[in-house]
Amino acid sequence: MFYFALGLGVLSKGPVALLLPGLAVGLFLIFGGELKRFFLYQPITGVLGVLLISLPWYGLIHIETLGEWTRSIFMVDNFQRFSKPMEGDGDPFWASLGYVLLGFLPFCFYLPQALRRAFRKVKKPKFLFCLTVGIVFVIYFSISSTQLPGDTMPSYPFLAILLGNYFDKKIHTVTLGWNRLSLVLLILFAAILPLGAVIGLQMNPNLREVYPLGYWMVPVAAIIILASLLLVLKNQMYWFCTTGFGACFWP
Repeated sequence: MFYFALGLGVLSKGPVALLLPGLAVGLFLIFGGELKRFFLYQPITGVLGVLLISLPWYGLIHIETLGEWTRSIFMVDNFQRFSKPMEGDGDPFWASLGYVLLGFLPFCFYLPQALRRAFRKVKKPKFLFCLTVGIVFVIYFSISSTQLPGDTMPSYPFLAILLGNYFDKKIHTVTLGWNRLSLVLLILFAAILPLGAVIGLQMNPNLREVYPLGYWMVPVAAIIILASLLLVLKNQMYWFCTTGFGACFWP
């Protein structure tokens, strides 16, 4: 199933769909001391399976487009997108990390604590694997000249596992230590969210006409702030569920 999924990935995204998962798995085996078991996973058979799934399409589309599609998927979408800015003037190296934080709103303020806990338990394979996948994708696209919000999304499920595990084990500490700062940042973010959204949309020439969407942030902010009052009653789980429910109203 793993190699079958890689084959489908190569069909849609080209060689990068083989490079990044392969790099993540390779580093996982190295850091986990399992590299000696590499051939137990039948990599040669797996690569042949990937080629069996993807090569027929590549061959047919190459013939149909007289090589133009092949040049586009290999040279433009994979090589040039990494080596020089496209679809914009280029983003700073921390842009991919910023996209990850945006993707994990409103609980992104607790992601550093979740990652710290995962590093402390890195000897356990599930933590090591999730960390490896997350780090590989974020670093790769951070050094890429073109960074788009969706590039790091394949790492979200693995980072979400680490964040969910953190809340599962540490939900009772959300008002203690560094978590107290995370809670304050969450409340401040919710408070300025509606105004920031309206102003931000109006400042963007391409989004100015849809600036009323920013007002949809008002119920989101209200629910998140009201949910924080549940922590006064020591209802951490209700706070977590209500905050997540409030985020579902984002347009």
